[in-house]
Amino acid sequence: MKTRSVFFSISVAFFISLLVSIVAFSVIMLNIHHNLEHKLQKKYYPLSFAIARSIRRSGFNKQLKTSLKKFNLKLFIDNKSMNRILRDPHTKVEINQVKSNLLFRVLEHHGFYYVYIKAPNLRFIFKDKTKINEDNAMYVVSIFIFIVLILILAFYSTIKKLLPLKRIRKKVKSLAEEDFDFSCCKLTGHDEVSLLARELKNSAGKLESLKKTRHIFIKNIVYSLKQNIVEGNVLSKNLEKDEENCECIEKIFKKLDYLVGEFISTEELIFSSNYLERSTYCLADIVDSATESLSYDSKQIQSKYKNIRLKVNFKFFTLAIKHLIDNAVKYSSDNSMFIRTNKDEDIIFGNKGDRLSQKLEKYLELAYDIDEKESLFGLGLCMIQNILNANSYSLKYDYVDKINLFTICKNP
Repeated sequence: MKTRSVFFSISVAFFISLLVSIVAFSVIMLNIHHNLEHKLQKKYYPLSFAIARSIRRSGFNKQLKTSLKKFNLKLFIDNKSMNRILRDPHTKVEINQVKSNLLFRVLEHHGFYYVYIKAPNLRFIFKDKTKINEDNAMYVVSIFIFIVLILILAFYSTIKKLLPLKRIRKKVKSLAEEDFDFSCCKLTGHDEVSLLARELKNSAGKLESLKKTRHIFIKNIVYSLKQNIVEGNVLSKNLEKDEENCECIEKIFKKLDYLVGEFISTEELIFSSNYLERSTYCLADIVDSATESLSYDSKQIQSKYKNIRLKVNFKFFTLAIKHLIDNAVKYSSDNSMFIRTNKDEDIIFGNKGDRLSQKLEKYLELAYDIDEKESLFGLGLCMIQNILNANSYSLKYDYVDKINLFTICKNP
């Protein structure tokens, strides 16, 4: 474990806390024992001398018995009884002192205190019949055990919550190798580490989606560019160099230039979708700008919409509208489409034709395996969806009375 590691710091803090708790417990217990010793000495030492003087003067008489009963004491003077107490392994010595040829010893035996006195020609034990109260010591021991358990549980809980950091660190390193699998970070907790893991998992998912988007987009842009290049090569080699053919070639290369510009615009969208500048524009202006770059006439594009106002990025929203119009005409059965709005100010693009072979969501899944023709269609929808999302809109699909309806809806 590295010394700069969080785990090392937490472990050190735990062991220091545990050590401090043990030291504090030891000091408190020593203090309790010292106070107890002082209390026992103060209580039993004068009694021991008084009993010893009384026995030496007048022996074990009736007055001594009365005095012992008054103080709730019991006297043992026979050797058998004394030896049984002294030699019992359960007997614990609390105080052991020798003063002026007198041995003063306080014993604890089965919850009671016994005082053993030994002097020249004198030996006896008296028992304090008052039960020993050890509440203070037990209270301190209980608190110590509770604190230790809390420390251990806190240490275990903290380490357990921080352990995913090691996996997260390895996964973050693997991002450089384009490994976006963060399935190991499925944490459901609400602590900071779990939140971090979920955010990293979401970010990895976005990066993976971005990678797939760029891959498919570049693949299809290259396909479109190659298609136009082939057409240009065929025209330049096989057709006479008259004015009409030159115009066709010029048109093809303008299309190539347009596709390259569209490629750059989409790349810009990918990297700035969270920071698009939006202003308010009329729908008619956006549609007019979108249709300018398309070679369709007014009969192919039927406009039946209300000129609503939209707060969008003009450049990218126009690009999305253009693709919707282009796809609607290209994949229609009568080579035409219509644009209209509803009472909720949603923008609807419709055309006659067959229903989509899959659900709309399938075309937006970049990993979905489709043929070359549908690949171009799926690419357009995927790019449209990204543009709409960046402008706080979404795309919906319906099929009603043999008419495909693509609707742009404002996100709530």
